[in-house]
Amino acid sequence: MDSIGNMFTTIRNAIILKKSEVNVPYSKEKEAVSKVLKNKNVIADYYVKNIFNNKKRLVLQLKYLLRGSAKVSVISGIARVSKPGLRVNTGYKKMHNNFLGFEIISTNKGIMTSQEAKKMKIGGEILGRVW
Repeated sequence: MDSIGNMFTTIRNAIILKKSEVNVPYSKEKEAVSKVLKNKNVIADYYVKNIFNNKKRLVLQLKYLLRGSAKVSVISGIARVSKPGLRVNTGYKKMHNNFLGFEIISTNKGIMTSQEAKKMKIGGEILGRVW
């Protein structure tokens, strides 16, 4: 089961429905991806919510801009790149420079954007793209 892919799909569906919050099952990897999204200013905030039997949920507060009278999401699109059946790894020299958004990379130094990984000269698995 692809938990990051499910998280991205939940975010996409919430944006279509103009929801202000997204609630997904908790994992350390999803929290790290949420931290990257917050640092890149595409979500307003995130927090961990404890529910019964020591289970946790990750709540993401989505960010919208007002254009006239319409609410427009800061995230135009979010997509999973590396999947459980087909892992996509890249070296720092082959990371995209001409991409309008940013890529989320899982490296041996943690989860970060492709720009940060390129500065540190480390490659990794491309988890997804946000634009």
